[in-house]
Amino acid sequence: MSQLATDEERLAVGQRLAKIRQELCYSQVTMAAALGVALRTYQSYEQGVREVPGTIFRRLKKEFLIDPAWMLEGDSAGPAHRRAVLDEETWTKTYWAVEDALAEADVKLSPAKKFKIFQAVYAQALASGEVDKNNLATLVSIAA
Repeated sequence: MSQLATDEERLAVGQRLAKIRQELCYSQVTMAAALGVALRTYQSYEQGVREVPGTIFRRLKKEFLIDPAWMLEGDSAGPAHRRAVLDEETWTKTYWAVEDALAEADVKLSPAKKFKIFQAVYAQALASGEVDKNNLATLVSIAA
């Protein structure tokens, strides 16, 4: 298969993919599973060894609301999955789900860690329409 992107372009896309994963507080294993690829395949995307195919850009858009143009071109503003208009109902459900999960696990986190969990769960809830409580529980246990 021929490569359409240069080494630098593949590396830049891989770095943006890693940034998204880190903002979601996902491990490479979790992100690979979310995108439907093998761990080694995912790692090769992040490292810029393999070119990220269009199917992955579509999954990023569908699952995490990531703008494919940002993935390809990037800019200093960061991932273009930021919402200009807040989905208040999803925000509220996510907020209380995070609070309940922390209370249930009897975990106290720094505001920064708590916010990272909230961001990850909120992005996923926006994409899927509901809070994934299993994923939330996993994030809380990792952060504890």
